[in-house]
Amino acid sequence: MPVNQTEETKQCPHCNGLILLEAIKCKHCRRFLATEGSGRPIAPSNAEWAAGPITETRKREHQTRSRFSAAGQAATPSKGRRSRRAYAIGLAALATLLVITLAVSAFLSHRTHKADQTAQADLRSAAADASTVYFYSDLLRPQSRSFSRADASGLTELRRTPSIIVIEGESPSVMFVNGETPSVADPVTVSVAAASDTWAAARLSASGKCFLIRTDDTTRTTYGMTSTASCTGATALRLATSGSWP
Repeated sequence: MPVNQTEETKQCPHCNGLILLEAIKCKHCRRFLATEGSGRPIAPSNAEWAAGPITETRKREHQTRSRFSAAGQAATPSKGRRSRRAYAIGLAALATLLVITLAVSAFLSHRTHKADQTAQADLRSAAADASTVYFYSDLLRPQSRSFSRADASGLTELRRTPSIIVIEGESPSVMFVNGETPSVADPVTVSVAAASDTWAAARLSASGKCFLIRTDDTTRTTYGMTSTASCTGATALRLATSGSWP
């Protein structure tokens, strides 16, 4: 629509071209006339747009305003979308923490179980050595056989024999101590108490559990557990009464 002197007009501050009074963009230099604090051009509201005459210039101005509004909405994520993203990130972090916790727990459980198995294997091996000492204590007179020589020194001497049988899972180097001395896990010691017709031993596991074993001249073997403070062969003579370890 051509602009003439009879209409309400104004001059563009950029190129001095004659434009409509309500125009927000110069049709000559294509520059916006004024901006708000956000930097966007001043445009009429929807109500003002509906009330004014529909001209080609106003149509183009309305399209420009619509493009600015759509671009702003696309650049800013909605509040609900941000909340869902934060929830997903938090859930992933929680799942990762749970996996790590389960892995550490499984590792510690396996290590504890392995330490207990080693302690039990050491006691079984020591009991087998004690039975060997008992059998060879008097080959000609079985009624005179005794466990008395299967004490700490006797088992240590027997372990020096090259043909000694090694039980699978036992510690490569075990030291034996007398029945009143508590067993320790590092270095590995087995507390041994030997009498004529009964033999017993205690072994402290790296997990903190104390395992007990006892055997007698009838070849009957019994088991037990006790506290760390009383992890001795003397205690095993009294408390190793169960058919298996708990």
